[in-house]
Amino acid sequence: MRRLIKILFLLPLLVYIFACQREGFITTPDAKLRFSVDTVYFDTVFTTLSTVTRRFTVKNPYKEFIKISSATLAGGNNSVYRINFDGVSGTEFKNIEIPPSDSLFMFVEATLDPNNNPDILLQQDSIVFVTNNNIQDVDLVAWGQDVHILRDSIFNSQTWTNDKPYLVLGYAALDSAQVLTIEEGTRIFFHRDSYLFIAGSLIVNGTRENPVKFSGDRLEKLYDDVPGQWTGIVFYPWSRDNHINYAEIKGGLVGIVLQSSLDLQPEVDLEINNTKIQHISSYGIRAAFSRISGYNNLITNCGISAIALEGGGDYQFFQTTIANWFDYNTRNTPSVIFTNYVTLKDRNGKDSATLVRDLTNAYFGNSIIYGSNKTELAWSQNNTGMMNFMFENCLVKFDTADIPEGGLDHFYNSVNYENPWFLNIDKYDFHLDTLEISPARDAGKLTIGQSFPFDLDGISRIADNKPDIGCYEFLKPE
Repeated sequence: MRRLIKILFLLPLLVYIFACQREGFITTPDAKLRFSVDTVYFDTVFTTLSTVTRRFTVKNPYKEFIKISSATLAGGNNSVYRINFDGVSGTEFKNIEIPPSDSLFMFVEATLDPNNNPDILLQQDSIVFVTNNNIQDVDLVAWGQDVHILRDSIFNSQTWTNDKPYLVLGYAALDSAQVLTIEEGTRIFFHRDSYLFIAGSLIVNGTRENPVKFSGDRLEKLYDDVPGQWTGIVFYPWSRDNHINYAEIKGGLVGIVLQSSLDLQPEVDLEINNTKIQHISSYGIRAAFSRISGYNNLITNCGISAIALEGGGDYQFFQTTIANWFDYNTRNTPSVIFTNYVTLKDRNGKDSATLVRDLTNAYFGNSIIYGSNKTELAWSQNNTGMMNFMFENCLVKFDTADIPEGGLDHFYNSVNYENPWFLNIDKYDFHLDTLEISPARDAGKLTIGQSFPFDLDGISRIADNKPDIGCYEFLKPE
């Protein structure tokens, strides 16, 4: 009886052993692995920083086990790449078994060494697989770019040039009474949560052919239009004499923030021209008690407002296009808002005080304010302070029911609620359409067009003495 029990106990184990023996390995020399990719690509990455992790699958396409004799990183310990095979890190793996019709994961990342070269350089390696004396490989390809790195840095007056990009980790802060000059073609990248802090003066000398570019440090095409990748450009109350010309600011939590104070005279001031601010989580430009003037600016795809002017100040915008469609969440606020007060909050988030300061001027001339919301313009006034504003020869989307009594007196020769007919909002092309007759065409005030005779593309506004509204002049197709 005991012998029978032992036999019955061992029977499942014997069945399992014989089953495994019957499974066997495929040993023919033409047996090949199957990979999900033949090359692992990394878009342009910055030297000294680790890349994102890529992965691919190594598949056994057969109905028998297959044994990989070796999987080797060709560059070994000297390679800029690192690999992990099914959870194990190393440079060489031996005798790896893959069950029938099953797969294993290979993970790859890289850290590229500085190359002291302004050009983008190719870095290659491969992973070599040997199975039944059959050699296969998967190529590893990355393009490396040297950068100037600023990590939690407070600095004095200096000039940034386009010899190689700048990468900000944490913050880069210009001290008060100092000047940061950024030359044409310079690229400034920001890691997550990083920002540029200006207590002195910022001078951006971009050109139409070579604008200065501010963006996040994720260079994959997937991130081209993703907001919130970095914090933004913040001007402190003591900042003065700031000038930005031909810049592109994209992918931030905010674009530009100007923080002034009731007890400081004069306010933070900024002249911003020929600049694009795009793909922003909250505000394109947010200013309090400040002074801004600008022309030929394009502000698009902001999650809260394109321009928010709070607590008074002095603002002038000419030949500006605000086109606000935002795909990443629901936007409930208008594209342009302004007030002559700021409500302060206590630690519990409750209103604690209201600071009032005159809005001495908020002027929009030859400009477009449009977007996906029913109303793209709103203002609010505290009657203890002044509100002086005007929209002249503008195309503005607003519901007249939302305009306070007497509000229409602030609009002169302006067009309400008509579609400007942008060329392609899905591709963020806010030129005027060639197939539709836009109400913005030839509708601008001539004296404004004469003051700013060339559009953002360098096209003449006054060749026909009929400037268009917005940052782009309509150009008839040839």
